[in-house]
Formats: sequence, structure tokens, C-alpha cells
Amino acid sequence: QMLLGGVKMLLKADHFRGSVQTVDLLPYEFVRKQSGSRQQRNDKWRSLLVLLQHLHKHAEGARNCGGDDVGCIEVTHDGRADFLTIKNRHTQELRVSRGCVKWLQPASEEGKHPSIEAGQELKWIAACDEA
Repeated sequence: QMLLGGVKMLLKADHFRGSVQTVDLLPYEFVRKQSGSRQQRNDKWRSLLVLLQHLHKHAEGARNCGGDDVGCIEVTHDGRADFLTIKNRHTQELRVSRGCVKWLQPASEEGKHPSIEAGQELKWIAACDEA
């Protein structure tokens, strides 16, 4: 879960049949710096920053709709489609590029991006607080 006063952290977790396999945390500030770095001419960071900002907007919307102090959204990618599913009180779909889909898939030990096995999905939980 990420605690946000703005987006602070993105949690990336690989799930397989309901159990968490791996978890990575990506700090927002790190992503922001990477996206603006001249040394990092990689569109991945800029795309990820845009995605984080979009998720923050949805998390804030979830908080505002419910009148809660914390708004939570769940973002799921099943490894096959070219969109993310965003769930709060309503399910929405966010279209992403093929390159982003490939990047969202977990890397194998050889550094390749294999197809996700049946039953496996990537899931993010985003929370936005009042801080």
C-alpha cells in the first residue's frame, strides 16, 4: 500500500493465485527525477510519472467521493490486455501503450519479459490521504 500526500510511493506486487510473489516500492521523487534526468533518456520514467499522476488523481477522486480521510484505489493489469483496470467504487479502464504493458510485466531472471502465466496478475493499491 502506498501512503500519499501527493503520490509518495508506488507499490508493485506480483500476485499468483492470490499469494504475493514479489513486492517493489518505487518512490515518486525518484521517478520524477529520473524522468527529468538528461542521463536517463528512457521514456519509461516519463510514462511512469504520468501514470503515477493519473493514479493520484483517481485516488483523490475516491477520497472526495466517499468523504473519507483516505481514498483507496486498486489498479490491476492481467498481463494480456493493453489497459489497466482501476477499481474504487466504480471500475474504470486506463489505456496504456504496448511498451508500457511489456514494462509492467515481471522480468525473468534473464532480464526478459515473459508472458504472465494463467492466474497471475499485477496489482497496485493506491491510497491518498489529506497530508
